[in-house]
Amino acid sequence: MKKILVLSVLFLVIPALVLAGSTVKLPDFEKEAKVTYKGACDNEKTKITVFEHKDYTALVMVIESGYSFFDVMNRDLSLGGYYMKSPNSSEVVKMSHQEWDKKLESIGKNYYNNLHYTIETDCKIERIK
Repeated sequence: MKKILVLSVLFLVIPALVLAGSTVKLPDFEKEAKVTYKGACDNEKTKITVFEHKDYTALVMVIESGYSFFDVMNRDLSLGGYYMKSPNSSEVVKMSHQEWDKKLESIGKNYYNNLHYTIETDCKIERIK
């Protein structure tokens, strides 16, 4: 009976935990990287910052509702991808590009439009020298 319980945990519970969501620790952009662009969209409700580092570029969007979106492009592609942090969580979760796009579109419509080169946007983004 104990063997069955142990096997159940090994084959059912552990894979479920692994598939439940992939949390990651992103680089500390503010300490490590230089700000190269700053801006806002959605009537100043979405703040955008682009960080440049010798190893990566990170596009960070913080929405007034508390959601944060990260698009990280590493030079060596080890961590590149799409990430989100929810308002009531300290965890950053990796997402597929499609999931990330859909969530961003539902929360930050003007910035989503800006990313997809749609004319209808109120975004103002400036290069920082």
